[in-house]
Amino acid sequence: MSRITTDLTHLARMSRRVLDRTGQGPELLVQFVNSRCDCNCAHCFDWQRRGSEVERGDLTLDEIERIARALPRFFFVILTGGEPFLRLDLPDIALAYARHAQPRVIAIPTNGGHPEVIVPAVDRILASLPRATSLSINVSLDGVGELHDEIRGRKGQFAKATETVRGLQELAGRRDRLSVGVVSVISRRNQDHLEALMNFVLDDLQVKIWAPFLVRGEPRDPAVKDVDLARYREIAKALERRILDRKYPEYRGFLGAKANSAKNVVRRALIERIVQDGQRVVPCSAGRQAAIIYANGTVQPCELLDQPLGNLRDFDFDWAALWQSAGAIEARRVVDTKNCACTHENILTTSIAFAWSQWPAILRWTLQFGLQP
Repeated sequence: MSRITTDLTHLARMSRRVLDRTGQGPELLVQFVNSRCDCNCAHCFDWQRRGSEVERGDLTLDEIERIARALPRFFFVILTGGEPFLRLDLPDIALAYARHAQPRVIAIPTNGGHPEVIVPAVDRILASLPRATSLSINVSLDGVGELHDEIRGRKGQFAKATETVRGLQELAGRRDRLSVGVVSVISRRNQDHLEALMNFVLDDLQVKIWAPFLVRGEPRDPAVKDVDLARYREIAKALERRILDRKYPEYRGFLGAKANSAKNVVRRALIERIVQDGQRVVPCSAGRQAAIIYANGTVQPCELLDQPLGNLRDFDFDWAALWQSAGAIEARRVVDTKNCACTHENILTTSIAFAWSQWPAILRWTLQFGLQP
C-alpha cells in the first residue's frame, strides 16, 4: 500500500473518531520498551520507575509482539523508555509494530548517548520497514556543551548526542522514510539559553524538526519546574517567525505537513494558557485517542495520571477486552472528572486534533504557512 493511500485510510478512520471518541483503541500509543536509563536528568518525570528491580518485570519481545498483533490499526506509536536503545532487540520491537499494527509513523526518542548502537539499529529498522510507515528518531538536547551534560547528569553526553544526530542525518541522506529531530525540555536550568540552543540545533546541526517541550510532571529536581513563561513564549514566537521567513522547514513531504506545523503553534499557545490559568482548555484525549503501555504491561491514560486501565498480562494480551473493561471505563471517567491541567505535549496533540474549537486556529496557521512566498 502506498503512503498516500495509507494517509487517506488513516484520515478516514480518524475522521470517524471525532464522533466516536473511544473507538477500538488509541490513535497515539506510547509503548515503554524498558525501565533502564543511563542518564540522570533533572527534569525526568518518570525517574521513580527506574532500576534493576523494576527492569526484571519488563515485557519480553514475544509479549510485545502479542500486543502489536492484538492492536487495531492506529496512526502513531512512540517507542520510549528508559533509554529505548539500551534494548538491543529494539529493531525487532519496531518492526513488530510496523508489520502488525501498521502505524503511519513510528517515533523513537533517545538520549543519543550510544551512536555506535543507535545508527546501526535505525539502519536495520529501515531495511525492513514496510513502505507505508515512516520512522522518526528524536535526540534529546537541552543545552549547548557542558550545560546539556549538567542537566542530563552524564559527562560527555552532549558530544555523544550530537554525534548521533550527525550519524542519523547521514543515514537519512541514504535512506528514505527517516526523519531526524531534536527534542529539548524547557526548564529552569536552561530557560535563559533557549535562543542559543535553537540556533545550534537549527543552524549548526541543521536539524529540520525541533520540538521544545515544557517540563512536566513531578521531576527528579522539583526546582526545575519554576519556568518563566515569558521565556517559553519568546522561543515559541521565534519558531513561528522562522517558519514564516522560510528559515525553518519543520514538517514537509507528507499529507498534512503544514497542518502539523500549525498544530504545534496552536499547542504552544494552549500550553501557555494552561500554565497561566491552571485549568484544562480542551477535552482530554487520554484513555481514548491516546494511551500508554508501561514496560510491565500496565496500560494507563497517560504518564501523569496514575489510573490504570489494566495490565495486558492479566488479560492474556487481549487488547479489545482490556480496552472495554470496567477498569478502562473507570479510568476514562477519572480523566473526564479530574480536570487535571497538564501540559503533556503528546496527549495535547491528539486532544487538539479532535477538538473542534481548535480547528479554525489550525486552519489559519496552515494557510499562513502554506501560502507564504
